[in-house]
Amino acid sequence: MKLKRTVWLVALMALYVGIMGAESCGKNAKQAIEGAKDAIEDARAVNADELAAVEFKSAEESLLEAQELFDRIRYKKSETKANESAEKARIAKGLALGELEKVEKRRVEAERLAAIQQESLDREGQAMTEADMARQVLKMVHFGFDSDALSDEAKSILNNNADWLRQHPNVHVKVEGHCDERGTDEYNDALGAKRARMAYDYLVSAGVPSTQMETISYGENFPIDPSQTEAAYAKNRRVQFAVLSMKSRKIN
Repeated sequence: MKLKRTVWLVALMALYVGIMGAESCGKNAKQAIEGAKDAIEDARAVNADELAAVEFKSAEESLLEAQELFDRIRYKKSETKANESAEKARIAKGLALGELEKVEKRRVEAERLAAIQQESLDREGQAMTEADMARQVLKMVHFGFDSDALSDEAKSILNNNADWLRQHPNVHVKVEGHCDERGTDEYNDALGAKRARMAYDYLVSAGVPSTQMETISYGENFPIDPSQTEAAYAKNRRVQFAVLSMKSRKIN
């Protein structure tokens, strides 16, 4: 009788230990499943379902298996599978974050290149604007017959030209000397050069940097008015200005 009682006690203890062990295993499995769910949601939050689709799907499948094993009271295997799901989710999250970092770097680089392109366009637009302005603002001056002397009117015009050139130092101009058709080619080339140099020197004396200009003589080759009249000759005896180039300006 005493032996039977001992057997029953041992059996009850074993049953109790088994129940308690099962409850413990179940609790651990349930916690693992919840942890896997959290890990999957964390991965979803960084678009891992799109950026690391294969790994994310595998994590979800492992979670489903873990839940099925839990429902069948196979707690140990359920816990193992849930932990596997959580690990896959973390991997998916890491891959997604890596892709997001690449996307961000591409975005920053694209913005940088766009800014450089816009800066270049702005400079070109500014250059074109100043070039157009130069053609409108820089007036030609005229000379008397067989003369390179500057009249008071010519000096007044050159003073206005000098003011504008000083304010736009990136505009590089060509000072062109011209003559009427009377005289030899050699003579007119030399006279055109003298006229260009006279205007150039006057502008330098008015504060325009010499490096901003250069001179050339076209002699009688490019008349404004090809007519053989005194009025046409007067128009053709001139110095005029052409935009040679736009110097690059440093952008701070």
